[in-house]
Amino acid sequence: MKKLISAAGAAIVCSLGLVACGDSSSSPSSKKGQDYCKVVSSDPLVLETLEDGIYSKTSFEYSDERLVEKVEFDDQSIAKFACSSYMEDDDYGVVDCNGKSVVAYSGARLTKNEYKKLLNTFLSMCKEYDEPEDENSNSDPGDSNQFSESKSSSSAQGYQTGLSDYCEVVSENPLEMYMHSMGLASTSRYSYNNGTVTVETEYENSVVVDSMCALEKNNFSYSNVRCKGNKITADYNEVMSEVEYKQFVKMYKQTCANYKDWGNVETYFESSSSVVVESSSSIGYGIIEESSSSIGYEESSSSGEFTILDDSNGLVAGITYKKEKVVAMNAEDLVCDDGGETASLEGYTVAYEFNVPTDLGRDYLGTNHAYIADDVPAVAAECGSLVLDGTNGLLVPLSEEFRSKGFVAEVRFMPTAPGDIANIFVAEPPGSEKDGWQIRLDGSYVSFHYRDASLSYDWSVQKIDEVSMDEWHVIRMKIFPTKSELSGTIFYSMNISLDGSLRLASEFKGDISDIQYRLGIGYDSFKQSSHNRRFFTGKIDYIRYGKITEDNL
Repeated sequence: MKKLISAAGAAIVCSLGLVACGDSSSSPSSKKGQDYCKVVSSDPLVLETLEDGIYSKTSFEYSDERLVEKVEFDDQSIAKFACSSYMEDDDYGVVDCNGKSVVAYSGARLTKNEYKKLLNTFLSMCKEYDEPEDENSNSDPGDSNQFSESKSSSSAQGYQTGLSDYCEVVSENPLEMYMHSMGLASTSRYSYNNGTVTVETEYENSVVVDSMCALEKNNFSYSNVRCKGNKITADYNEVMSEVEYKQFVKMYKQTCANYKDWGNVETYFESSSSVVVESSSSIGYGIIEESSSSIGYEESSSSGEFTILDDSNGLVAGITYKKEKVVAMNAEDLVCDDGGETASLEGYTVAYEFNVPTDLGRDYLGTNHAYIADDVPAVAAECGSLVLDGTNGLLVPLSEEFRSKGFVAEVRFMPTAPGDIANIFVAEPPGSEKDGWQIRLDGSYVSFHYRDASLSYDWSVQKIDEVSMDEWHVIRMKIFPTKSELSGTIFYSMNISLDGSLRLASEFKGDISDIQYRLGIGYDSFKQSSHNRRFFTGKIDYIRYGKITEDNL
């Protein structure tokens, strides 16, 4: 969602750095006081802020061609809250959280000049936020010229203390939205031409344009980014049909209508889940059975196979698929031996080995076979691996096997291009009110996203590490129960390893077993609003999943 609002014209201070951006209603704690931003030091740049009751001190430095941002809070619970926000932000790569501090490294590499422009933007915004109307400020006059490579204006428009953030739809056809976010005013205009969506964002404060331009040029969502004057124009990478573009416009209009402040930008998805999916949980297992949400199946008279009908409403488009073997588009050109050995699959209950090009969706351990939707391009294969080109993927019908509090999932994969929010193996529900989990490639970082909807509608994110392209990697994540010998209490832990090295070992609080929708391999099987951003490009050698119960504790 941060990318969504950033594309519509959100402030650089929130799209790249929190600098105590927050919402007092959603943060764990806050303290009263007049909001302010104070420049503690110019070299290195250190900002002290109190915003929406949240105090922080933020320092910036340049290391290994990346912006390094360190934020210190006065409350550990707020730091924990901020940590999760940083981890969910695709603009960051490595995020380290310890006690009351958060250290975040930008995902994109920056030149020194781009870094200085960013600092100048932060400095300018801090000054304007603190004293928007006082032209006789007593601040150090030398501070405003510390970064002379960028222009800064003390009369920049829009940074008015107390002015509420809001979004207004100026025009519906073509779509034009005016947004005021964190004091930054902008107008975004959208156009559609032969599958290409173009957005032109015009900023009232031109000082931020250079910094925003540098960021957008590193944003995998866009191509052909053009910056001139106070405008940034960019084309979306994803090609959309007219129907998809109408859904895109509908989502942006509704998001704008419900937008109140940065902290509540998820309101649209939280308040309109009934638009996304009409049924709460009436989906059968193995075969999707007919229900109140008009999801059902019919038997094909010609082949005896089932054709699954999914007529979901709202932002989730309906699909059809046949329960038949997945045949690689290049199967006739391959001569492969089925090297799958179930003896090596102990501890797993589902296994996709991708060894047979004429039966790529085969589950080697049971009946949880994968299929391909009728409107998805054919997949390819190499002997022993599934090959995805960024336009296709497989779906897995839901079964009780995947509805487990404890489980292990392991994937051997080779990315051949960075992802955007690329799904590798996911149980990703549409909307925001359902449990789910995702093994995903965010840029070049492999990560694990999960959500216990009974605790929060937000995704919790574990960014594991950056992975190289065109090389094989193995990610293994495990959520498992342990019983205390002293008290008899059962608690859960989560371990995540990458390429045989343990990267995370922590207690796992929550329960993400209430999976209610089918799974996806390499793509978003629900055609959500960001469907075209969720494709994985590369090869998958195997996917293995195992249900872990408390029975033998």
